[in-house]
Order: sequence, then C-alpha cells, then structure tokens
Amino acid sequence: MARLRSRGFTLVELIVVIVIMGALAAVGSNMIADTMQTAYITTNNHSSGSQARYAMERLTREIREVAFGTGGYTISTMTATGFSFTKEDGTVVTISSSGTNLSLGYSGGATSVLTDQLSSGTLAFAYLDQLGGATTDKEDLRFVQITMTIADQKTGKTESLRNRVFLRNAQKWP
Repeated sequence: MARLRSRGFTLVELIVVIVIMGALAAVGSNMIADTMQTAYITTNNHSSGSQARYAMERLTREIREVAFGTGGYTISTMTATGFSFTKEDGTVVTISSSGTNLSLGYSGGATSVLTDQLSSGTLAFAYLDQLGGATTDKEDLRFVQITMTIADQKTGKTESLRNRVFLRNAQKWP
C-alpha cells in the first residue's frame, strides 16, 4: 500500500518565504518613509515661501500709498530697520520687526503680524532717489527698497526677498 504524503510546506520553504517577505517589507517601508518625508518638506517649504511672498506683497501695497505733501512725502520714521508714514487717507502706518515677527501697525492700535518666521536682523529698508542713489531727502525720495529673509524653524530653509517699491504719489507742489 502506498503511503500517503501529507500535503504542506516544509520548514525550509517557510523560512525562505519569511526572509523574502521581510526584505520586501524593509524596502517598502523605506519607500513609504521617504515619500512621507518629501511630502512634509514640500509642504513646509511652500508654507514658508507663501508667508514670505504675502508679507512682501502687503508691505509693497502699503508703501505705495505714502502721501505727498508740501515738504515731500509724509514719512515720520525712515531708518534702515523701520518705516513709518502717513497714507493719503490720513492713516499712519508703521512697519517694524521684533525678533522673528514682522508687524504692520495702523493708527488706532490695529497691528497685525505678517510673518513670525523673519530671520533676526534681516528686515532692511533703503531709500532711493530717481536715479537709484541713496537719499534721506523726502522730496527726492522715489523708491523704497525692502529686503527680508524668512527662515522656516522646522526645516531651516531660508528664502530671501527684495523688492523696490515706486512711490507713485510724487508731485512737485507750487
């Protein structure tokens, strides 16, 4: 009588399958981890860049509205690190930085933080005349150049921006 063979896997076959499955799991988990890390970095870099562009655009829009009077532009503070002026509608605007915060303040107490990722000491203003030379004369002022660097605290990535704002309300008063 023929002996019946039991059907199943041998121990060697089971060990080979376990080793192969382990190798596939290791490769697959590394691929998933790399994908998640790439998505995290991309999201944070986009967020940091968006904040930088928003802050620069907001400052540009406000600075374009500097009022021009008989003595030149109505600017009260014109330093390398701060800028304060009066708009055409009489609103006083103050741009300042403190630590990593870049703030935009208005007369009446309303202040908003444009970004909390400003690199320390990287907000700078330059005041330029019609030919692009530095000036402190409010009558000759035609451009305000803004330079700032935003740093993402999580990834360490920095983004530097510079914009030259043309002051459009220049007029010569009689």
